[in-house]
Amino acid sequence: MLTVSLVLFVLSRYHSPQLAGYATSLLVLPGLLLSPIAGALLDRYGRARLIALDYVLAAATLFLMAGLSIRHVLPPALLLGICGISSLTGPLSAAGARSMFPTVVPGHLWERANALDSSTGVLAGVIGAPLAGVLVGFAGGEWALGATASLFLLAGFAVVGLHDPSIKQRGTKILAEARSGLVYVFRNRSLVGLALTFFSSRCQCSCWVACTRDRPRSDTSGAQSARRDSCPP
Repeated sequence: MLTVSLVLFVLSRYHSPQLAGYATSLLVLPGLLLSPIAGALLDRYGRARLIALDYVLAAATLFLMAGLSIRHVLPPALLLGICGISSLTGPLSAAGARSMFPTVVPGHLWERANALDSSTGVLAGVIGAPLAGVLVGFAGGEWALGATASLFLLAGFAVVGLHDPSIKQRGTKILAEARSGLVYVFRNRSLVGLALTFFSSRCQCSCWVACTRDRPRSDTSGAQSARRDSCPP
């Protein structure tokens, strides 16, 4: 829902597919580059508090974008800067949420917990994207951002009360732990393949935005409009 809300908001507010692509890229790429550091932080300081931090920051940045846009004081440069800041903590929740299951669920229920995680993730993706489109169409892009921010805020409050027994106190530095994790991944072909798969899946939305077109403003036939607006899945 986040990516779709952002893309539709930028297209409706600025009428620029290029700006939508830049905003989506900045919403993803900075966090991907900082993923090794995020993993080290999750191991050392606990998942629950850092996941909550990311959700609260995501809600704050989305509320900020919506508020500035309503007041017409959100230039493209500021929009891109807010997207980049919001991306920095993204890996904390992306990796931390799923890695919490083994710590809070008994071992004999891991398979069921994984199934629940996968099914709810798919369900949220199926419902969230159309919901974002409906909100943009009937209420405006700012309302779609506000609704997404509200969901992030509720998720942040929900995760605060979770008990996280995985906090580790280590003497090594954060950057040293991140570097050792990267070395371990690069030496394992299976992990390298998984990393490339996750990277490409996170970047697919940027590729989708690249083939987005504004609706033609002149009167054309339905067939021509469909060909112009079409984007391969």
